[in-house]
Amino acid sequence: MEKIDTSTLFEQYTVEEIRQVERNTRADIEKKKEDLRQMVGERYRELIEAADTITDMKLCSDQIVKSVKDMQNYCATLQRTHLSKGIGNSIRPQVKDRMSKSSFYSVASQIKLLLDMPEKIWSAIENRQHLRGTQLYLLACHIMNSLQLDAASQQSTQLLTWFPILSRQWAAISHFKASILQSCRNMLKNSVMSDEDISEALCSIILLEDSSPRQVFKEFLLARKTAVQQCFQTAQHGASIKQQVCNVVQLISTTIQQIYTIFYSDQDDKSEKTTDLKNHNDSSKSDHLLKTLNSVTTLPQNDAEHLLAKELSGSFVKHLPTSITGFRPSLRTAAVAISAKHLHQSVDEWIETCVQDVHTGVGRLFNYINTIKGLTAIRDALWELLTQDEDVVDWKVACKHIMSQPLSLWGEFIRPLFLNRAQAILQDDLDKTTSTIQTATNQVIQEINSNPDERDIAAFVWTESVNDMPNTAVWTAGATQKAEAGGLYMKTRAFTNQVQK
Repeated sequence: MEKIDTSTLFEQYTVEEIRQVERNTRADIEKKKEDLRQMVGERYRELIEAADTITDMKLCSDQIVKSVKDMQNYCATLQRTHLSKGIGNSIRPQVKDRMSKSSFYSVASQIKLLLDMPEKIWSAIENRQHLRGTQLYLLACHIMNSLQLDAASQQSTQLLTWFPILSRQWAAISHFKASILQSCRNMLKNSVMSDEDISEALCSIILLEDSSPRQVFKEFLLARKTAVQQCFQTAQHGASIKQQVCNVVQLISTTIQQIYTIFYSDQDDKSEKTTDLKNHNDSSKSDHLLKTLNSVTTLPQNDAEHLLAKELSGSFVKHLPTSITGFRPSLRTAAVAISAKHLHQSVDEWIETCVQDVHTGVGRLFNYINTIKGLTAIRDALWELLTQDEDVVDWKVACKHIMSQPLSLWGEFIRPLFLNRAQAILQDDLDKTTSTIQTATNQVIQEINSNPDERDIAAFVWTESVNDMPNTAVWTAGATQKAEAGGLYMKTRAFTNQVQK
């Protein structure tokens, strides 16, 4: 109720109405009091909960600080134990001096190896040995971490004093990670590379970025999708249309085969496997990624399998610790094979995308072909290419394992485009022929309409003309008169001048 002056209230309302107004006002006052009490109570409870939470946070932070200090103490103890190689402080001065020299030689040999790393890594990248370059880079990281395990310790200060180049050497090595990754990703777009090269490039990406086989599989499909699209760019127009179409089909065919040989694992099909030798041979052709990854991360069985077995030479080798000579890269999480369901779904989606890109790109190229002969030449080249590809890997086996249904490269990618272009060429030739006939017919009709003799055949036949009888007809034999007859002979057959032309 709106605020009303007391005098106005008594002037306009009766006593009963004034009492009703009073009761409403008092009820409203009591309601607001109760709301105020509830609000204060709720805020008080929230304040108590906030205070309890702050107390818990203080206790938790104290425990974290205490744990961090304990970890620092443990790390310092571990560092001292590592440097002393398990020998206590109560050792003889001669032994202590010998151990100090041994530690010094060990550090010096590691730094010597670290200085040689840039050249070794560059050589591996230039020779397209990306996996070896990745292993050497990770070994360099391992050496740097071992030398700077405790940056605040006296040993670390002495290292920087003895070897000033150590503080600058990492700047010469750290950029190799980006170089190796870029080179590996460029290799993924190249279908000419062998299955082993592609597997090593993918393993390098997994080790450097700590990714999973599923993630690099997705990256592989994106790289090949980009490669398919690049086949239709303007830079490729220097090649013939037949070569461009064959390159696209070759790229898609190789990608399907490499997906089977690199990513497919028969772990899901073990229950269906038999003792058939053919099944064994098929399984040996696939799962190259996990096999390569396991061979790299598994501890070596003998010295010949060490990473630096072929490169370690010189007197400093004997001073390298076992953690360096027997180094193997490791993964934070174990590599798991890609499930068949995910493999089928991803490949089907990639095929659908490639079908759209190929129909757009190849359809645009076919617009420059104006003869059936040109289409036939492309068809023959594609048929020969597809026949060769099917001999490398059993195409039906590959499609069965990595896709939900069989795939025909000719029928799915190229055949509709061939049919459409052939129909367009035939329709265009038919239109041109029809147009030519119509033009010639109209021209003849116009000439006939413009000449009275052409319209009135009777007048033309019975009208004498100078050319009715040739001058030589009297002296010519009867057998040749027909061929050399004059206009009278043509008139007897109602051939007008226009028809004679």
